[in-house]
Amino acid sequence: MMPVIPEEVVNDLEKALSRIQESGRRYNISALNDLLLTEENFEKAREMAEKEARIVHYNGLLDSNKLFQGILYCLLTPMQRYIDQMRGYDALFNANLSSSEKIAKNKGRLARILKKSKTLFPNQKADYIHELSRKWDELELYERIRDNINISRDSEIQLRNSLIEDIKGLGMKTSSLLLRISGSLYLVPVDSWMTEMLFFHGYDCEMPRFKVDRPRWENPIIITSKLRKTGLKGKAYLQAEEFALDLARKYDVPGFMLQLAFWTKNSSYQTSQSFQSPVKSFIFRMYSPIPSICS
Repeated sequence: MMPVIPEEVVNDLEKALSRIQESGRRYNISALNDLLLTEENFEKAREMAEKEARIVHYNGLLDSNKLFQGILYCLLTPMQRYIDQMRGYDALFNANLSSSEKIAKNKGRLARILKKSKTLFPNQKADYIHELSRKWDELELYERIRDNINISRDSEIQLRNSLIEDIKGLGMKTSSLLLRISGSLYLVPVDSWMTEMLFFHGYDCEMPRFKVDRPRWENPIIITSKLRKTGLKGKAYLQAEEFALDLARKYDVPGFMLQLAFWTKNSSYQTSQSFQSPVKSFIFRMYSPIPSICS
């Protein structure tokens, strides 16, 4: 299948590659080819959007009871491959530890399950999840998200900031993920795949820091998949998010769709058995009309 790339995007990419060549820096051609998105990539992105939205929605509406499971899903995300994240998520469900009431009474068991499922930093993530469980009712997260989502970008940024302040373990990316699966149109979970894409499309995007002193342009896709990194924060994150929204406008897709298309293309994403219940196609109503590039 031929890559589906607007001419403006192709021109930006060619200019960026030319600047890299002129600077004498090395880059990996096969890795850069991974920047090209196809119709199949966008179809997988839509499938993933439906699967993740199912976590927190019931019959197409945000569900107060399922929202806790959505935050649980997001708290397991940092520093974790998708297939490993889902192993831990599934393990908690299989152990009947998917509600705030159950987890609040079983912190030790929670930590043991995360360790057994090979979740990275299991004790720390258990602490975050247990603390969230203890104060779940007082946080009133369902009302806050329901009343402030999809009003404006500013309102969602304020909501995201309040979630980061109130929930230990949620950062800029993971709180954006939570709001995205809840229905946000204005925020983008900016991960390492997204910053790579922005960099090679000519955006002046700050790259995540690495523990090894090796230039990212040697082989960016391999580096991001193997080395531990820290995500963007504060103003750097907001700038990268604006860049992502700008690039999404060139593709004529929502920002979250561009991020998901690139993530499902390059990450360890694969179809999971965790999402088995039938779901109405509400995601298409929320974001309709679906751009032709995604159809």
